Amino acid sequence: MYDEIAQVKEKTNKLFDAVLTSNATKIDDFILVTFNDPGTQLRTITRDRSEFKRALAAINVVGGNDCPEYAMTGIELALEKSKPNSFFYVFTDAAAKDYALFDKIKSLSLKKSTKVTFLLTGQCPDFNPSGFVVFDKLAAATGGEVFQIEKHDISKIIDYIIESVKDVKTTLAQKFFVEGSGKTVQFNVDSKSWDIMVSVSATTPNFRVIGPDGALVGTETDKSITTRKTRIEKLKVIPGLHTIFLDTKGATSVMVTASTSVTFEHGFSTIQPESLNETATKPVPSKKSYLAISLDIYKKDVKLQTVEVRDEDDDVIYTFPLKLINEDTQFYVTEAFIPPSKSFKLAVIGYTETGEKIVRLGSTTIELQDVELGKDIVYKKPTATIIGGPKLHAAYNEELTTFNLYKQKNRL
Repeated sequence: MYDEIAQVKEKTNKLFDAVLTSNATKIDDFILVTFNDPGTQLRTITRDRSEFKRALAAINVVGGNDCPEYAMTGIELALEKSKPNSFFYVFTDAAAKDYALFDKIKSLSLKKSTKVTFLLTGQCPDFNPSGFVVFDKLAAATGGEVFQIEKHDISKIIDYIIESVKDVKTTLAQKFFVEGSGKTVQFNVDSKSWDIMVSVSATTPNFRVIGPDGALVGTETDKSITTRKTRIEKLKVIPGLHTIFLDTKGATSVMVTASTSVTFEHGFSTIQPESLNETATKPVPSKKSYLAISLDIYKKDVKLQTVEVRDEDDDVIYTFPLKLINEDTQFYVTEAFIPPSKSFKLAVIGYTETGEKIVRLGSTTIELQDVELGKDIVYKKPTATIIGGPKLHAAYNEELTTFNLYKQKNRL
């Protein structure tokens, strides 16, 4: 394990530098957490180069006799300390001893819209399969990936991660197949996306991509990454619909990402919101909620039309028109609806000024609020924050006084 840790330290330093030197990334700080059996430790939360390097250098390999470790607990600690829309990269050679915490960790990850990616370098002898299955399940739910790699492949995969944090990214397609052979995956490339990357993980990760013109899509060979169970290619694409043809064996995961200038965040509220601050990332069960979309686009040259609510197989459940509430903040809202009872995804559809169709997928799946998966309930006096100016209700010919305003507030 010592050699693996040394490689991770070296490449993580480069990852930190890539974030600091990028003008496009939205990463604010780095959180470093270690976990083993029996404990977890928060090493640092920082954007300071010297502090991060010191904390990274202080990590040492100890023990190693008890293979399963507290991976879920380590992720939970990082989630508690991190900001929304974070990216987690979990490096381990052990199964999760605390896999029973999966539902809780998944719920918190989705609440914070956090993507979780795993780099696995081995399997425990006589391991419980559930301790590894949770890695696949959490990555699939959060829009992350799982890389099963050999020691000599660690640097290759972290190089891919370094490239992925240099720009704002969007997921063009993500699929998982129990048996990948003969399956296809489609994705669309528009003028607002570039640096298209395809990552396929399987026992034999073979694939080819056909472009909208029917021709085989080429790759940038200097960006190719191949390991025993993963193949990553940077494509030479043209705008339009592309199709991946898989020639893999066994369980297969496919991820297609791109750099982009168009992304969005979502929120739900039982009362029509005026900003994303008035929403929650998860809807209330069995209650009509407004879906809010905050479009992040510098030039404001894309106007959203609709949002699709999709199931986990990407089949459309509902389609709702989007109403622009605030042009300055690019804030949109749907009509109120009862959300699906099972996990679902979002896709927003808009058009440029030239009529080009732009589709963007949500970063993670969405599930309903479940208070049982949260922390222990604490009863305390409620507090309220009034957003915006106060509303006055006055009768005709009645003087507006502080007393009258006080009465109105008490009626509310």
